[in-house]
Amino acid sequence: MNGMLAKTWIAVVLLLSHQNQEKKFDLSRHVWAKCKLGTYVSYELTETGNPGGELIQTITVRLEKVETDGFILSESRKSKGGVSRKDLSVDFPSYAKDEELSIDGKKVMCSAWQWETRSIDSVEKTTLWLDHEYRTQKIHWVRSQGTPDELKRELLKTGKAQEFKIGAKTLLCTRMEGTFGTKADRLHVVEWWSDEVPGGIARGQLFSSKDQASSVSNLEAIETGMTALSDPVPFPVRKR
Repeated sequence: MNGMLAKTWIAVVLLLSHQNQEKKFDLSRHVWAKCKLGTYVSYELTETGNPGGELIQTITVRLEKVETDGFILSESRKSKGGVSRKDLSVDFPSYAKDEELSIDGKKVMCSAWQWETRSIDSVEKTTLWLDHEYRTQKIHWVRSQGTPDELKRELLKTGKAQEFKIGAKTLLCTRMEGTFGTKADRLHVVEWWSDEVPGGIARGQLFSSKDQASSVSNLEAIETGMTALSDPVPFPVRKR
């Protein structure tokens, strides 16, 4: 009898241990970890409505290194004022919880994943909700910049998917909509996401209206590719 009881307890312990095992993110479906070193995405950022006129930047994000617990990206920016670069240290996602979300009137069961991104001037904490097919449903992002007022971004999947052309590829992108900014200055933002774009973001629009003045920031992926890490970071020019 004692032998049967012991076996029963062992079975219960093994079952609970299996249930409590932390879920692991499938890195073969991660928007950066699945890429080869040197993979990059270049964006054109256009800001209109500024007092100084239209501002244009080219931003290139490149995968520099993959480690056991995360990866390193470089973010390079080019504008009339010159070129700047900073490195981003990004953790691999860790499992937080399962949660049911309401998306466009439908209930969607998701797993929430969290990670941290560190640079020389800020720390970003991100929570991403993915459905069972690893499709993005919601994102919550907070950046601490050493000031009391944090910068926050929260987006929820909404509306119909839309096609965009990036280089020679036409991609079907998920529409995400929400808010971005500080507690005192919340802005409306729309983004389009695709797993085929390194990092996930294909396009973005940020709308600001303050003191009877309005401005719009447009972010558009214009090229993806791969370079040797010894090569300079590319800054492609958008074909108009």
